Amino acid sequence: MWAQMLTFTGWSGVVTLALLLVVFAWNGFVLTLSRNPEKSQMGLLLFLVIIWQVGRSFFGSSYLWLVATATFPLALIVVEKRDLWAVNPVTVPRIPFWRGINLNWFTRDDEFKLWRRLALAALVGYAAIRMGVMVAR
Repeated sequence: MWAQMLTFTGWSGVVTLALLLVVFAWNGFVLTLSRNPEKSQMGLLLFLVIIWQVGRSFFGSSYLWLVATATFPLALIVVEKRDLWAVNPVTVPRIPFWRGINLNWFTRDDEFKLWRRLALAALVGYAAIRMGVMVAR
């Protein structure tokens, strides 16, 4: 990855990316020193993920292919460092179809009854096909 960064962005791109990774690794490490055990564990996890990402970047170019997953730990460090977690998230009220799957989800008698039964039939059919394939082997 570093050779590609050098080729496409020059030394300024390499130094910028290296500084970015160092800053995020440092912030993850600082979070591990917190007295709050949850924050400390989250910081340790994110710090180790950043170190793993940096180590992986020396041995392959998959870092550039997986940019969305590679930058996700960086976003988590920002959220954890600034304590931006939602304490009481606001949810969309009264979504009738996805109220939650419980024991009466497939037998509930409402306007989505047909779709619920079709979902049940699809799940049972899929399970039967998978079992048939396993038995046939």
